[in-house]
Amino acid sequence: MEKYKIKFSKEAKNDYFDIIRYIKYNLLEPTIANKYSILINEEIEKLEYNPQRFAIADIKIKNYSKIHKLIIKNYIVFYRINENNKIVNIERILYGASNWKDKI
Repeated sequence: MEKYKIKFSKEAKNDYFDIIRYIKYNLLEPTIANKYSILINEEIEKLEYNPQRFAIADIKIKNYSKIHKLIIKNYIVFYRINENNKIVNIERILYGASNWKDKI
């Protein structure tokens, strides 16, 4: 099976660091922040081998056709697959209970 390359958008990188900072400093849970950091990275890395296994988000998003969603605990990772170049583009990582449709 051919391996896909994972690429993060600037927004996705910011989302990731915001999540970890929030848990660590606002919730004062550095241990949980570290666990979430590891979990998010591990789950995203799994996309290297079979990114199609997660559903296409059933939402209309301008400029984002066929955006997939990966749910990790309370967060949703939105990503697109570039089959021609074997790249998974991580677009956003958002809190599931937020009004995330406005942020994509």
